[in-house]
Amino acid sequence: MMSALGLAGVAGTAFMGIVAPSPAYATVKSLPQSWDGGSPDGTGYHGGVVPMAADNPSVVYYNQFCKKEDCGKCSTVCRDIQSVFDYWDPQVAEEIVCVHCGQCTAVCPGTNGTPAMRERNETAIVSDALANPDYHVIVQTAPATRVALGEEFGLSPGTWAEGQQVAALRMLGFDTVLDTNFTADLTIIEEASEFVSRVVNGTAPLPMFTSCCPSWVKFLEYFYPELLTHQSSCKSPQAMFGTLAKTYYAEVNGIDPEKIFSVAIMPCTAKKFEIQRDE
Repeated sequence: MMSALGLAGVAGTAFMGIVAPSPAYATVKSLPQSWDGGSPDGTGYHGGVVPMAADNPSVVYYNQFCKKEDCGKCSTVCRDIQSVFDYWDPQVAEEIVCVHCGQCTAVCPGTNGTPAMRERNETAIVSDALANPDYHVIVQTAPATRVALGEEFGLSPGTWAEGQQVAALRMLGFDTVLDTNFTADLTIIEEASEFVSRVVNGTAPLPMFTSCCPSWVKFLEYFYPELLTHQSSCKSPQAMFGTLAKTYYAEVNGIDPEKIFSVAIMPCTAKKFEIQRDE
């Protein structure tokens, strides 16, 4: 999603409790009044707007810019493409079901060019960290951002903008700019090792599913919990990078891990949700 490519789309900021993990979900009872009708058969919200918890870590809903039933694009993509909207029952659910994929933000036209569904903006948190001399601010960038970012600045779609991206991040004040591809390779190694162990030693069921996408992980947890044992136990590349930043990187560079402020620039809003998971 293009909206996730700038600093407004930083996926993770974590430092000594500066970003206190907030509850990832609101309960169904906290649904805004505009969503209290449900469907005639009581099996879901069949209106034009996807219900969004006020404390959703990935997406923010602005009611004043929503076209409501005159639009329906968010509910269409959530239901017909992502298979989430209308696939859960608000009568039995304890929370507003969302897999944090952000597709609603990608299709929402809003009013007068201002979308009602937007990704949660954490630019100010990062700006404060960059301005604090006590922090060593490290940033990882996902490969997808390098071929999409240029379009936002007038370059042809698909232009490779890695050099410009790195230069811009350094000019903004990041101490170190690194590549998420490194931990993507580690993920491949770890998942391959786990797969071999499952095949040879029968340590877990087959087939084995990837665990790289936090939205996919949450989808399984909600709708197919019986398949969770098929999922790899490996962290995502973003999560592996965050761990290495506070361990290996800190050790090699002689930096107190508690002084490292880790930021991720990702092409997916679900990464914002991922960093708030307890594990």
